[in-house]
Amino acid sequence: MFFAQYSVAQTVKDFPKSNCNPNDIFISVSNVTYCASPHVLRKISMLGTSQQKAFIKTEDVELVLGSSPSHIAISDLHRRYNLTVTEFFLALANNALPLQDKSLIEATFDIRNDDHISIYQKDYYFAFSIVGAHKRNDRIYLTQKNSNEIYLINGEFDQFAAEEILSSLQFLTH
Repeated sequence: MFFAQYSVAQTVKDFPKSNCNPNDIFISVSNVTYCASPHVLRKISMLGTSQQKAFIKTEDVELVLGSSPSHIAISDLHRRYNLTVTEFFLALANNALPLQDKSLIEATFDIRNDDHISIYQKDYYFAFSIVGAHKRNDRIYLTQKNSNEIYLINGEFDQFAAEEILSSLQFLTH
């Protein structure tokens, strides 16, 4: 048995068109860069030592962008199913994980039945946004195909704001 209470199988959407401009301020955490206009940027704080994180506050949103290994970000749950990190998130979004693990996964991701999971792709990067009305901490997980590194964006935002955040991201290419 597989999860059946979450939204139906998700299609993978393209990342929203970039809204970055040459005059923006660019905040990089490893291979991911967030851009913001200097007119709306209010605060940047670089956090952490072994795992890079940036606290970013603009007129519209407060968020934390961080890099984290899978054993910290998702408790290595992907290994339980012999999946890559990206395959795990695709299975989560498409209700393809065993039903007997529902409570473990709900607890790990703070997922409820009314939460919305959206999937976006740009080249070999995927974004999985988990947004819910009950949350004070919505999340976007960024993964790369065949990589265990996860970039996590935390904040309080709705689906529209999640797409705005995604349009403010740039990725270093291989």
